[in-house]
Amino acid sequence: MTQELALKIFGDKDPVGKIITVYDQYEVEVTGIIKDPPGDSHLKFEWIGTMEYAKEIGYTVDFWKNSTFYTYVLLPEESSFDIVEEKISGILDDKPTLEKGAKLRLQPLPEIHLSTGIDFENADVGNKNYVYIFLSAAFFILAIACINFMNLTTARSIKRAREIGLRKKESIFRSVKL
Repeated sequence: MTQELALKIFGDKDPVGKIITVYDQYEVEVTGIIKDPPGDSHLKFEWIGTMEYAKEIGYTVDFWKNSTFYTYVLLPEESSFDIVEEKISGILDDKPTLEKGAKLRLQPLPEIHLSTGIDFENADVGNKNYVYIFLSAAFFILAIACINFMNLTTARSIKRAREIGLRKKESIFRSVKL
């Protein structure tokens, strides 16, 4: 369980080894405390259980029509992303799935936040289109600010040139009087 949940349930006491009731009917033992996931993580959880426990409480973990779980794969550096994705894409062809033509696909971890459209993805993801829209608006505002600055500087320089001209005349008249 997360530190936040442990603090909420047990206060300052050590929760490891204690039994709690989950979903008002299942008793589980707390075997460890993990740090709370960061706010910008797409994984939102308060506790983690085993697949055996999920099966005990009624999840169909060995059923091909279940898309409840994320699966992460660490590929060796020498592996080709495209070749691995090609090899796994046909695994569901002979399995009973939720949708005809469902395919397994890989997605690089850094692309999770701004990539949408992955089947059954319910994570909080951003949208690249919004990033492009706001980036375009920012550049447009910056361009307007630059043009405005140049216009004001040019207008000020004309006034300043007039002042310089008057001061030069004044200094010439002073030097002639002496």
